Amino acid sequence: MTVEPLILAVDDEAGILRLIKLELSSQGFRVVVAGDGEEALRLAEQQRPDIVVLDIMMPQMSGLEVMRRLRERTSVPVILLTAKDHDDDKVRGLELGADDYLVKPFNPEELSARVRAVLRRGYRPVTGGENVVSVGNVDIDLDRRLVKKDGDVVSLTRTEARSGAPNTAMTCNTCGFGSRVCAASWSPIRPIQPLSRRCRGSVIC
Repeated sequence: MTVEPLILAVDDEAGILRLIKLELSSQGFRVVVAGDGEEALRLAEQQRPDIVVLDIMMPQMSGLEVMRRLRERTSVPVILLTAKDHDDDKVRGLELGADDYLVKPFNPEELSARVRAVLRRGYRPVTGGENVVSVGNVDIDLDRRLVKKDGDVVSLTRTEARSGAPNTAMTCNTCGFGSRVCAASWSPIRPIQPLSRRCRGSVIC
């Protein structure tokens, strides 16, 4: 059975979160919400959303910092919510890898349209975990580029995240993985030795 896309909405204003959840839920999406950056990062690891709607202007941890940390471990699409007069934040957000942005105050229907547009560019419905490779106590999500050991997300370096988490597994014939994981990778491995050492230390051991 196809699972509807999961959206993580992040904003420090409770009223905006309610509006986002009401609109996106009415469009058939599953929605989880976070009121600050720390909660957003925790939910991103636990829930593995298909897209993140992220406010830039938040206290304690800004949306840009949240996105920077997300990009170190996942390629999940991000739509930024920005203030009308903060062009510098929009530019920096796009440079960090944001997929789109929406200026506050925004029309909820426009948000839904932008979410659908971003998902069309890269979302594939989950139909039962066929894109997750499990070897022993290690799970590798090929779609979201996440590696888990004993259910806990393994923090990847920027090189590993950009190359793709399975690249780490590909270097692990010496660590006990096998040809099944190697065959599942989507891009070449490089450099081999640094990733192999890291894999032995943080994933297998």
